[in-house]
Parts: sequence; C-alpha cells; structure tokens
Amino acid sequence: MTNFENYNPMRMKYIAKKITYYFPIVLLVFSCQGEIDINEGENPNTNNYNSEITNHYSRIGMHDGSFDDIIDNNSCSSIVLPVSLLANGIPLNINSTSDYQLVINIFNQSQIDEDRVVLKFPFTIINKDYSKTVIVNQQQLENIRNTCNESIINNLSPISCVDIIYPIKISLFNKSIDQSTIVKINNDYELFNFMTNLSVNEVYSIQYPIIVTPIKQGNLTINSDDELKTIINSCINDTASQNPNINLNKILNQSLWKVNSLIDKNTNLTLAFVNYSFNFNKDFVLIAKNTVVQIPDVSGTWQSSYINNLTTVTINFKNDINFEVLNKKWEVTAVTSNQVNLKFQDEVYLILTSL
Repeated sequence: MTNFENYNPMRMKYIAKKITYYFPIVLLVFSCQGEIDINEGENPNTNNYNSEITNHYSRIGMHDGSFDDIIDNNSCSSIVLPVSLLANGIPLNINSTSDYQLVINIFNQSQIDEDRVVLKFPFTIINKDYSKTVIVNQQQLENIRNTCNESIINNLSPISCVDIIYPIKISLFNKSIDQSTIVKINNDYELFNFMTNLSVNEVYSIQYPIIVTPIKQGNLTINSDDELKTIINSCINDTASQNPNINLNKILNQSLWKVNSLIDKNTNLTLAFVNYSFNFNKDFVLIAKNTVVQIPDVSGTWQSSYINNLTTVTINFKNDINFEVLNKKWEVTAVTSNQVNLKFQDEVYLILTSL
C-alpha cells in the first residue's frame, strides 16, 4: 500500500521521458566506439600514432619538394621563389616555376659538360614538415640534402606518387577521456598535422572508401588500409623503375665501385682501370684509389641529374689525362644495388659494380 500511496503519475511520466531521451545517446557513444574499435588489433583499420599506415599517411601529407629538384637536388624541400642562381655559369633569376625550364634549356645545350647550379645565398626553403628554414651557406645546404637522403633510406621522405582526393573523414577516439570525434581533412597539410600530432591515448580509423590518384593512373577507390599499402608499394616501385635517379645517389654513396667493363667504340679499356676503386662521396667528390700500387689518389667530381625522363651521371677528372675517357655526361641505363650501367652517345659503355 505504501508504494501506491507514493505513486505520482506526473513524476513517472517525467522519468519515462528522461529514460527515452538518454537511451539513444548511449547507443550513439557505443556505436562510435564500435566503428573505431578501441581494442586495437581487432579491427585491421584501427591505428595509433605508431602504426605503419600512420607513417604512410604522414608521408603522403608531407610537403613534396621534388618539383624543383632541377635547382636544389633535394626532394624533401623546395625553394621559396624568387631566387637567383648560376646555371652552368649563366646567371638566372627564377621568379616562378615556369622559369625552371630556363635551367633545363641551358643543361640541354651540351651532353658532355658538367651541369651545375650555384644558388645565391641567402634563400628560404619549405621543409617536408611545412616549416621554413633560411639557408645562408653551401655547408648548411649540403647538410639538409644529406638529411633528406637519410630520410629516403629510412622510408621517412614524402610519398609523391599517390595523391588523395579530399576531403576525407577520420574517426578519432581518445581513450584517456573516453571521447569520440569525427575529423574532416581537407588537404595534405591537415593530413600531415593530424598524423604527426596523434597522442599515445588516441586511436583512429579512416572512414573508407576514399579516392586516390596514383601517378599516371586514374582515380582509384580504396576500401581499407591494406589496399592503400598495396597501392603505395606499387607506385613507389613503378616510379623507381621509371626514374633510375630515385635511389641512384643513395646506391652510389653506400659502397666502393670498380670498373667491371669499359668499351669505347669496340675497344676494350677495362684493364686500364682494373686496379682502381671509386668512391662517390656524398659531397660529390669522386676519389679513384689504386688498390695495388701505393700512388696518390686521383680526385674528381661527380653529379647526377634527372631531366626529361633521362638520368645522367657526370664524371670529371680534370687533372689526370689517364682518366679522361671517363669525363662524360653518362646516361644511366640500369641501376641495381650492386651495378650501374652507363652509356655515352651509343659509342662508349661503362658498367660499374660494387666492391
């Protein structure tokens, strides 16, 4: 009887309304967590700051500086225009990206000279993380180039062969505060910042499908992290095969080399260099060392370039007539980790193999 005596129809109606109001919210919260799957590993598309796919997305979002490699030879950064330079000794003012063609035209004037750009300091570069650095001397520039080469070796450089069609959406869950959010990404800069600023308490999931455009292909629909990894690996391999200069500098820097074969107009000159090792230094100094007789090393220079789908290596031993046959702008015809094939005007063929 006591319960019926305390019965209040209006109060019960309020409680009923309160229950029906909060019930959908509880479902929404659990629904969001289910999409992300906070138990990492159960959902293959759930990732954290340390996931492999996070590195892939971060690299896609990086600033791609490869478009001006003709003047700075550094794909991890680009130069803020305008900039003044010398191209094979000819002064140029580069005011826009269309002016890069002026440098290409000068380089194409000869197939036997050493193509060289000398930049006028100071100038500003945009780094792969979108920060800016003022370059004041050649040593600072070389240090930045070396850092870029290291990032390429360690798979930390920009991925330029895949573009994402924005916007995309990312489901984000913060485990420390038990909160889910949806993040909209509109461009590469926002994607890079999202991936690099993830905390240890956050997990995320890309809301697939998304559309990507691998280089020289049409739009492709991607439905999972694994599909994106496959596309990235494929396009990186394709780009490397189409552009032998992608890893050429890295390969040449990593070991000593010998002349495996040198044929000049059907004359075999290999024996003239059989006792020498060649060191392609990162500072573009080339040292030839006699490994049999203790005589002074022969010093020269080397430089690689990639212009109009043609990769070249220019070798220049200025002060030794015995090495004059090597002083050419060689076309690179094949590259592996232990062999580089070169030719000059379909007349001279040089094969270098690693020691």
